[in-house]
Amino acid sequence: MRELELDRLSDGDFRQQRLRRIRNCLLTLAPGEYVFDKTNRKGLFADTASWRAKLEKGSRVLLYGAGKRGRTLFPELLGDGEYRITGWVDKNHKEIGYPVIGLDEAIQNGFDAILISLESPAAVEKIRCELRKKGIEDERILWTGEAD
Repeated sequence: MRELELDRLSDGDFRQQRLRRIRNCLLTLAPGEYVFDKTNRKGLFADTASWRAKLEKGSRVLLYGAGKRGRTLFPELLGDGEYRITGWVDKNHKEIGYPVIGLDEAIQNGFDAILISLESPAAVEKIRCELRKKGIEDERILWTGEAD
């Protein structure tokens, strides 16, 4: 990290939060701790329940939520190239405007999974219920609150 001067980068220099978190762990943990650390759920002990582990590369993803977490995640998902974003949904899409759209329009675009990018478990459960009423199976509904 020091040889590559990655220790000199600020958090704002990272386009993807996931890479920033990884860098910060690598700076604070010894290599063995990073690979084998159970408490931080990194390396070999990374949580397999993570929404990232449930999405295959190339999956068509609907991102639900244009709040703080959604605004951070949207460019990260676009930038990492692992997934194809088919829509960005929020109940306030009319006030927010493009590229955020309504749920019905987004569903018509097609998707493999819906990724809910909200922090509140109660709000996530309401959205899950709404999606179930539209016939969307639970296994296609993921939440960013799951470990990543």
